[in-house]
Amino acid sequence: MVEAKIASEWVKWMWIKAALFLCVALWFVYDGLIGWPKKNEIVKSYLQFEEEGRSRDWRKHAKDQGWSIKAPGETYSEEDIYTEGDIRGQFIWAAVCAAVGAVFLFKLQKERRSVLRADDEAFYLEDGTRLEYEKITSLDIKKWSSKGLAYVRYEVDGNKKKLTVDDLKFEGAGKVLKKVKDNVKVVEQIAHQTPDPQPNNAENT
Repeated sequence: MVEAKIASEWVKWMWIKAALFLCVALWFVYDGLIGWPKKNEIVKSYLQFEEEGRSRDWRKHAKDQGWSIKAPGETYSEEDIYTEGDIRGQFIWAAVCAAVGAVFLFKLQKERRSVLRADDEAFYLEDGTRLEYEKITSLDIKKWSSKGLAYVRYEVDGNKKKLTVDDLKFEGAGKVLKKVKDNVKVVEQIAHQTPDPQPNNAENT
């Protein structure tokens, strides 16, 4: 029995992707709740002082309020005011980014303990399903050497399915593929020769 477990690098990248999208979501929420309304307050204050002919007094007022404003000589206009639609858009983007981050977290939680296995009688899918070799219709390893990807096509109860074996995701996948290759009849490859899928560097250490 040979097996390939989820690679630690894959787990790390899933955490990074999830954290990135969730942080961006929080940034959008901050802008929608605090950042942009505060900017509108600053711009409206400037325009009011300007309308009242007190533009020279505004910078002192802004400093007293602790506002972060434009450099001296730069001014504000109506175009600098964020509309309700602009602010609403921040929350929409926050929801989108949070949803993507949640998907990565869900995928991580669901698949972090997945294992691919193979012995002399069957290939075991990452969810533990036992797949007899006669049910495998082809093993496509054309992209294995260049991209670390292989495709196992099989048929169960008349339903044709395909499993992607990713060398980045499964540490030791090359050993499992070699075992599968030795037991299936149809192997799709680059040339007429049939080189065995080679373990990646991580498998050799």
